[in-house]
This record gives sequence, C-alpha cells and structure tokens, in this order.
Amino acid sequence: MDKFHNLAITGLLILVSVLFFFLAFGNRGLVDMYNLKREAARLHEANQDLEKENDRLRRTMYRLLEDRDYLESVARKELGMVGKDELVYDFEDDNLSSSKKGDKNPVQ
Repeated sequence: MDKFHNLAITGLLILVSVLFFFLAFGNRGLVDMYNLKREAARLHEANQDLEKENDRLRRTMYRLLEDRDYLESVARKELGMVGKDELVYDFEDDNLSSSKKGDKNPVQ
C-alpha cells in the first residue's frame, strides 16, 4: 500500500507540475497574458499621443482656414513672403561680401 501511495503522490505531483508549466508558459499562458497587457498599455499610450497630435493639427488647420492674421504670419515665417508695400533689405556679412568681391586680403 505504501508503494501505491507513493506512486500516486509522485504521479499527482508530476501532473500538477506539467499543468502549472502549461498554465504559466504555454500558449496564452500567464507569461503571454503579462506581455499582452504591457503591449496594450504601450499602444494605449501611443494612441493618446497621436490623439493629442491630431487635436493640435486640427486647431492649426482651423486657424489657417479662419484666422487671416495667423495665415499671414505663417506665410511670412515659413515661406518668406512680404506684403505689397513692404521693402526687403538683405544685408550681407562683411566677411562674406569682401571675399565675394575678390579682395586679395579677406578678413579672417
């Protein structure tokens, strides 16, 4: 009877160990569930960042369509545009202008 009892306990321990192994490390096990939760959290955070960027772009688009002053400021900054009655003065650096003119002794 002792042999049968020891064999039964050993078999039960092996069965429980195999079940635990598959529960923890098998397909859709605890490790996979942990990794999926981490991935879901990362994707949720990335999604929130993209939603913030979309909101910022929507506000910019609205301002470009509705606010003439904002549109003008963007055109001036990004495209270098000027108004009809404005003059543009382009000053060259003295070091650059003297070397461009062909001076024999440019300032260094």
